[in-house]
Amino acid sequence: MTGRIATAVGFRVMSAVVVGLSGGCHWEHPAVFDHRWSIAIYGGPSPFRLSSPPTIVNPVITARAVTDVKARYVADPFMVYHDSTWYMFFEVMRDAPGVGADIGLATSPDGLHWKYERLVLDEKYQLGYPYVFEWSGEFYMTPDAHGSGAVRLYKATRFPTDWVFVRNLFPGMYADPSLAYYEGKWWAFVCGDSRGGHYDDMLQVYYADSLFGQWHPHSMNPISTDKSQARPGGRLLVCGDGTGDGPTSVARPVPGAAPRLGQPTPVLGSGRARLGGKAGASRERLYRLTQACRPGYGNRVRVFEITRLSPTYYEEREISESPIVRSSGKNNTWNMWGMHTVDPHPISANRWIACVDGDAVTSAGSIATVALLIRQVMKQ
Repeated sequence: MTGRIATAVGFRVMSAVVVGLSGGCHWEHPAVFDHRWSIAIYGGPSPFRLSSPPTIVNPVITARAVTDVKARYVADPFMVYHDSTWYMFFEVMRDAPGVGADIGLATSPDGLHWKYERLVLDEKYQLGYPYVFEWSGEFYMTPDAHGSGAVRLYKATRFPTDWVFVRNLFPGMYADPSLAYYEGKWWAFVCGDSRGGHYDDMLQVYYADSLFGQWHPHSMNPISTDKSQARPGGRLLVCGDGTGDGPTSVARPVPGAAPRLGQPTPVLGSGRARLGGKAGASRERLYRLTQACRPGYGNRVRVFEITRLSPTYYEEREISESPIVRSSGKNNTWNMWGMHTVDPHPISANRWIACVDGDAVTSAGSIATVALLIRQVMKQ
């Protein structure tokens, strides 16, 4: 086989080894693999038809942009538009043994050109997936804080830099919590079991009447045990004709002429890209974005429309546009190895902007080390 094919096959084999040993979480063994997650901006006519705009060079944020700590990579981006500025929050994996990851912030006047600001959230356990949203005039965040043993809610006391812990929504060592208010209830989609396992192959749903109320597990949990569609991979989207106040960060189509990509409409500028609706009367549609972790961790993002949702019933179907992003598979590209987070936002009736991430993982280990790992996986 040619050198390029041999290299590609080698990467696939080593990926299977790493995923098998790591349990699917971001691999942190620099002796074997060196992850190079970075963040890019995509655009398109819908949240499900996205590509890299020709007017910018992706990625727009890399580990080199982080100035207050030494970073190994950046990943899991989520953003909001507020007071004529885009704010993006993301995981910053530190390049130091045993330190873990924090939440960083970048800003942009147009959604295309970004400036790193600083770390805004740091805990004694690893943080990631900073799911940020606005509700009743306040900004909240539910980052992945599975090491704390609960799904934690934070509130901005001075947006976007100062955040305080509000409460635990519900216990469990769950990964990638994703929230939406839909048809009169709050819904939380998480991955894993309550004891800290199955992070790639166990989707669970919780619900509550109020963000600050009592949360209950869905009666059909686990909703999915399929590694190719269980783990959350971005914003829960509520799209349609319903009305109601809700997080600006949960996208829906808005009326108006299409501006140039990166120039938000006055609707977004007013902070009212709405989510929610009247229970029982809404024609809104709820979509969940999920990262596929088969054949390798976080290699593409699929989309499912949730067609029936209640505390006792769940039904979904994959949309025809899925997957909406995927690894390029091309050597020396920023997303060669994976893409696993998408956060889309409308900038007009038929133009969307999204922050995404991609991995250009490289091998840093010897053939002997990889062979040893393969033998260990074969024994499992």
